Amino acid sequence: MSDTERGVGEPHAPTSGSEQRVSILVGDRLCVSCGFNLHGQHIVREPRYSMLMVRCPECGTVASLQEFPLLGKWMTRWAALLAVIWLLLLLGLTLGTAGATYGLSRGVVSTTVGPVAREITRSHGEWYRTTLEAEAQREQQAAQTAAIASLEARTAAQQTILTMTQLQAAGTTLTPEQVEAMRSAAVTLQQISTTQQTNPQAQNIQNWYGDTWIEKSWWESQDKQKLAASAGTSLSAETVRMILIASLVLLTLGILWSVVLIHGRIARRAAACLVVVGFAWAFWAIGRQSSSTIWNGGTTYLYVNDLAESFAGTVPYALASTWCAAMLFVGMCIGRRCARLLIRLLLPPRLRGPLAILWTTDGLPPPSIR
Repeated sequence: MSDTERGVGEPHAPTSGSEQRVSILVGDRLCVSCGFNLHGQHIVREPRYSMLMVRCPECGTVASLQEFPLLGKWMTRWAALLAVIWLLLLLGLTLGTAGATYGLSRGVVSTTVGPVAREITRSHGEWYRTTLEAEAQREQQAAQTAAIASLEARTAAQQTILTMTQLQAAGTTLTPEQVEAMRSAAVTLQQISTTQQTNPQAQNIQNWYGDTWIEKSWWESQDKQKLAASAGTSLSAETVRMILIASLVLLTLGILWSVVLIHGRIARRAAACLVVVGFAWAFWAIGRQSSSTIWNGGTTYLYVNDLAESFAGTVPYALASTWCAAMLFVGMCIGRRCARLLIRLLLPPRLRGPLAILWTTDGLPPPSIR
């Protein structure tokens, strides 16, 4: 066919035989016309100008492989700044995941030792009620003794005043000693009346700390092993619920980590998981060094859950943190599959191209734009 038959200005479309295949495109590159990901397409050398290019199999648009970006010192500075920001984000994600692992593990342990905490609270409540009853009884006895003494003093004072008044009525002149006795009796009556008006009844002290705090003096006098043995152990519904919550949270964080460590293989993901667990154990060790205490009116109170966990020791936390680490690692392993599923469900095909690395990094073909 001649040039006239093709039409003026119509480009010479090279045939497949005239293009020499050089290599295969292994990176992500989107077609500027239709958005198709050219990953896996053949790199060919154009016969007329010997330029390397990739032809889009969807729309036929040619993509050049040579680019000449303008680089300067500010580009290097911005790259360094972005690298620092990325490292800070990774550190924050690491500490956040470690904090979640520590908190959820503590939650599982707290629900597991719940029977021990309830037994401690019950024993402390019985002791507290017994103490209040004994104190109330002592106060009642003291009040009765004071009432009897006050009644006797009132009766003696009234008798003295009555006697002095009768003597005066009979015309007898009172001696200075009798006048002083009469005045002392009147002062005694006034003091008794004032004391009864201004001295209210004693109130029982209420334990407003409830089932959360107990007195340190009582705790130090108890047989702790006997308390733990009488409580027993059981897998409660609350413990199962906390385990499920911890599993879901750590799986979600593992999915996030699988996207962050996009090029990380199994060994790198396992190393990241160990780093997170290491930080979680560091948080636990710091927390074990300080016990929760408060003071009120000169009395020291201890937190019941901390005391219950002290019975269990390290084993329950080790088991809970190991389970959380396992869920985190499982999330890291299945994370990209879940991410690809969410992308297919939430994004239209045309918008999936920029996220094709989630496919190509696992050796899968990029998502279709149709």
